[in-house]
Amino acid sequence: MQTDLLHPTAAKGYVPGMIKACQIASEGAPLNGKNIKDYTAFCSFDMFSSIAFGEFPGLASGRSKQEENIKFCNATITGLEKVIPLSIDPLERMKNRIGIKSDHYSTFEDNFSLSREMAYNKLKDFKERKANGELQNDFEKLSYASLSIDRYLASVGQKDSLEEDDVAEVIMVALIAALDTTSSMLNWCLIHLAMNPHVQEELYKEISRNIAKTDDGGTLTQECFTKSNNLYLDAFLRENHRMTPPIGINLTKENATDDVEIHGITIPKGNMFVLDSRSVGMDPDIIHEPDTFDPTRWSDDQVKNRLGTPAQVLDHPLYREPFSAGARKCPGSRVATYEAKILLSQLVLDWKISLANNDEGKLDSWRDIAYFQGLTIQPEVPELSFEKRL
Repeated sequence: MQTDLLHPTAAKGYVPGMIKACQIASEGAPLNGKNIKDYTAFCSFDMFSSIAFGEFPGLASGRSKQEENIKFCNATITGLEKVIPLSIDPLERMKNRIGIKSDHYSTFEDNFSLSREMAYNKLKDFKERKANGELQNDFEKLSYASLSIDRYLASVGQKDSLEEDDVAEVIMVALIAALDTTSSMLNWCLIHLAMNPHVQEELYKEISRNIAKTDDGGTLTQECFTKSNNLYLDAFLRENHRMTPPIGINLTKENATDDVEIHGITIPKGNMFVLDSRSVGMDPDIIHEPDTFDPTRWSDDQVKNRLGTPAQVLDHPLYREPFSAGARKCPGSRVATYEAKILLSQLVLDWKISLANNDEGKLDSWRDIAYFQGLTIQPEVPELSFEKRL
């Protein structure tokens, strides 16, 4: 089932739907300057709805008042924000072991159960419409849910085929997980765009060149997101990941087969390794002016200059992206990357983004931004201003 998300052709097939979802979402940006956290959650929901079901709820536009979808987003974000705090708090773990449900755990359980139930109902309705031949267009017919149902039906009776409930669980978890992780990354990206107007303008120039090459010369298309067209956008996302990754680790791995020796220290079999993906990119001995947001440090020339030096580690596959690697790489990594690229491109194409009410310079640096540890590292996004580009 990962094929319908991870395969390059499959992921690219969702791009037209994501572009449509982002065009709608962009309309709501100036209405949500004071509430970016909810706005990006709605954007994430709108984008993944276009992928999962071929639907365009338009929550982020501000025009849609679909209470069930809003309720789902709020419950999902509230529940997921409790995951890491619950898992690292010794008192919470002790209460759990003796069967006590704390207020924090009850909040997690109630909200996650609600979002899971609502996701299941969305999938149930979709399956019924598909079975009755009621899917309306190619967006719905070629959606991830539709393809997954087809893949399941084709596998029934074969060895190692999934159960129907397994298919439902995969789709539900993907829909729920897409909200917090994507919105966290987008929140940090918007902060860096607002605090670095020269970076924003360079990105705008690249996006403008891309749409100038399209047939209508005015809107984003699939061709805008080829690797050669996204050099600065890719560099921007890598710089965001270096400085403010939504998750501070990139891989957890158990040494399941034997003891492992690292620099003369033996790590006994059965221990868990956690690979920190942030510290090296903020080490002044590795990277010049680590507190400066500078996408040009990821240019081809800079990468070549790092070869043979300690800084070469910055370009290691396990460092340069937030999705891990190998068979257990995030199955939504390709579509998540497209989501970030398309939404940021649409917003920068439509708006000049800046900090609102910052005349006194209270926010001089990204380090002035408060943040908290939920499932991801979420910033307290300051009020942003969106000025229409002519």
